[in-house]
Amino acid sequence: MKTNSLFRFLFGLLMMTLGSASAQSTVPAVASPIAAQALTVGASAAEFDLSTVFTVPGVTGQIVQFDTSLGQFNVELLATAAPLLATTAPLLATTAPVSGGF
Repeated sequence: MKTNSLFRFLFGLLMMTLGSASAQSTVPAVASPIAAQALTVGASAAEFDLSTVFTVPGVTGQIVQFDTSLGQFNVELLATAAPLLATTAPLLATTAPVSGGF
């Protein structure tokens, strides 16, 4: 239940912050190519960190993705505009997902 209360607080703070926000109409761009990989049959799964491969022009803050019953949406966290949200939202994302509704 504590996670749900924290989620409600952060969601309310997010909605207040979004009052002056505008949607980004840009698409990801390739910042650097993926390095050549050697895969071996029977080896463990390969993992790729794509955070350095793609960028979104005009986006400089951390991105948080919300997955809702109505679809997904991304929010850029601006540490200068909402420092509490920018530091707390990523911590919430690492906890158990919130299920149910408000």
